[in-house]
Amino acid sequence: MKNTEKKKTLKKKIRDLKRSIEATQEPELKKQKEDYLHKLKLMKKLTLHKPALWEKYKSIKFFERKKVERKLKKLIQRIQTEGETQELLEEKAKLMDDLNYIKHYPLNKKYVSLFAENSENSAESREMMRQQVKSIIRKKQEKKVRALQEELEENSKDDFFEAPFAEDST
Repeated sequence: MKNTEKKKTLKKKIRDLKRSIEATQEPELKKQKEDYLHKLKLMKKLTLHKPALWEKYKSIKFFERKKVERKLKKLIQRIQTEGETQELLEEKAKLMDDLNYIKHYPLNKKYVSLFAENSENSAESREMMRQQVKSIIRKKQEKKVRALQEELEENSKDDFFEAPFAEDST
């Protein structure tokens, strides 16, 4: 006998859970199911907008990422042959910013292309989004640093080596 059951969609899980809550009499179990229902609704809300915009702009982002990576590769080769100059380093920093812009662009917002024709509106929105992307990256880095600092603090609390050894009186 083959298992032909399909994986339940989020919408079906929510509907089934609502029905289950109505049929449940125990207050503790009902509370647990309601909490789980709340989590499922949040998941549904978060996943509603992501796929449409992601699917719409993934090819544009892919081609732009390839363009930037190609330019970056050529620039790195140029730096190796000519040496590091201030102009080349500034250009490399700009390309790295472009790459971060593409990779870390919020999935729930309309993508503003880097290489599209420049109108005042798109240029302004692109600069605004650059700043948002930089702040997102900065927040992620700060979060990582805080986690590492907490881990170091926890490890420094280990007093194994600080405890004095008991002297033998024999």
